[in-house]
Parts: sequence; C-alpha cells; structure tokens
Amino acid sequence: MRVENSNAGIAVSGAGKVVINRSVFAGNAAVGIESDGNTAEVTVNNSVSSNNGIGIQNCGGTPAIRLNNNDIAFNTTAFSGATQSFTNNRVTGNGALGTAPTPIGVTSNPTGLQ
Repeated sequence: MRVENSNAGIAVSGAGKVVINRSVFAGNAAVGIESDGNTAEVTVNNSVSSNNGIGIQNCGGTPAIRLNNNDIAFNTTAFSGATQSFTNNRVTGNGALGTAPTPIGVTSNPTGLQ
C-alpha cells in the first residue's frame, strides 16, 4: 500500500485489528499511521512513515501500535502517544521524537522475538 499527500495515511478506529506490511505513508498533512479506536490493534512491519505531520500516532484509550523493522523519518514529530517497538526500527531526521516507544519483550528476550 502507498498513501501520499492526504490528511491521514491510515487511521484505524473502533476495535479494528490491522497488520500493515511493506507500505509507504508519506507527505500526509496530519499523520502517517494512526490508531484512535477504543481497542484497536495495529502492527506495522517493514514499512515507511516519512514527511508527515506525525509519523505514528496513538490517540489514546487502550489501542496498541506495535512496530517492527520500520523507517520513521523526516516527520515533524516521529511519535505521539503510546507505541511498542521490537527495537529494530530506524528513527531519523524527525523534527522531534515525541513519545518514545516502549520496548517489547523481557530481560531474557529483550526484543520479544521468537
């Protein structure tokens, strides 16, 4: 999937459960990837969020956004709200980091990979 020059690249709401793989969200005025549902779950793998207002945004509640092997670059703000990371994302060139992602996993397996 490729979404460019929109207001929001993708917004998942309600109880939506979405896996995004090998996609590009670029040049969107507000946000590249957003979760705003009460129990929404978004997993993003091998994708790019670039040149957006906010790269990745969790609008609150209990939605989960999990990030794995992505490029989050050149956004005004990289992250807004709670996100989780397998700690293998590349975050560079953003105006501000915002809310840093929480690592997924435990001490014995710090990246949660199995």
